[in-house]
Amino acid sequence: MTKLDLRKVYINGSRRPATLGVMRQQQNRSRKPVPLRTRRRRVQALMALGVFLALGAAGYAISYVSYLPQFNISTVTVAGTKDLPSRLIQAYIETLLNDGSNALFSKTTILSYGPTHLEKKTEQYFLRTKDVAVTRNSLLANAITVTVRERIPYATWCGSVGDCYLLDETGFLFAPVASTTPPIEPYVFYGGIQGNPLGQQYISAHFPGVVALLRLLGQAGFRAHAFTMVSDKDFTVSFVDGFSMRASFGQDASTLTQNLSLVMGAEPLKGKASKLEYVDLRFGDRVYYKFQGEVDTSTSSPRR
Repeated sequence: MTKLDLRKVYINGSRRPATLGVMRQQQNRSRKPVPLRTRRRRVQALMALGVFLALGAAGYAISYVSYLPQFNISTVTVAGTKDLPSRLIQAYIETLLNDGSNALFSKTTILSYGPTHLEKKTEQYFLRTKDVAVTRNSLLANAITVTVRERIPYATWCGSVGDCYLLDETGFLFAPVASTTPPIEPYVFYGGIQGNPLGQQYISAHFPGVVALLRLLGQAGFRAHAFTMVSDKDFTVSFVDGFSMRASFGQDASTLTQNLSLVMGAEPLKGKASKLEYVDLRFGDRVYYKFQGEVDTSTSSPRR
């Protein structure tokens, strides 16, 4: 066994022995003090790590809960359809809800399924739908009801190649007409549309006035069956009696109807509607008319 006499331990190679107190002082001097800034950074890093882990755990928990069946839309019911197959709308809604993406949080929860988005997309995809409403029966219900209001056909628009489409009372073209189906009465519209007619608005700026004119003409005893947009300014209305009326957009519908009644009741034209080709009311003070096979003739402006 070897003995070590601490009294004989020397300091820095000198012959002077070192004591334990002196040795501890030397060790303390060899350690450099940690700056305050560094210690703060270490604390901040530990705190940030703790917050990150806490947020990660919370996010995972929320993600897990968001995919639980009781919090997700599981049933889609369609109501109000007539010509549209309800199963087709149901399948489309289900496709929008379950697009196959694996998001961190479920997009089909009762809080995040987005009824307004579903309504807008359905109206854009199914042109026959005029209004779509997506609702739930209660706050926690995971079943939705899609209520559809379909467009009502008002008339038919036909192109130059014989392709025809249904339009509603606003002039919106929403569905093709089968070639075996006769045009919907009482009116057929022509011209005014370029390209694919589906989803287009027929002369949107003038259509309300056209509808009013056709209604007034019918009330006055003139059975119109076709409306043709000739240009940006002019149009013609064809009647069941065989003649047509030429007029311009912007003219008052009531005035046109009254003038046509006066002209058709005037002596040159009275009782001759079946032989008449057209009556032109575009020129205000002058009214032009033409019988079938004859040259253009004019008469003075209608007087009340």
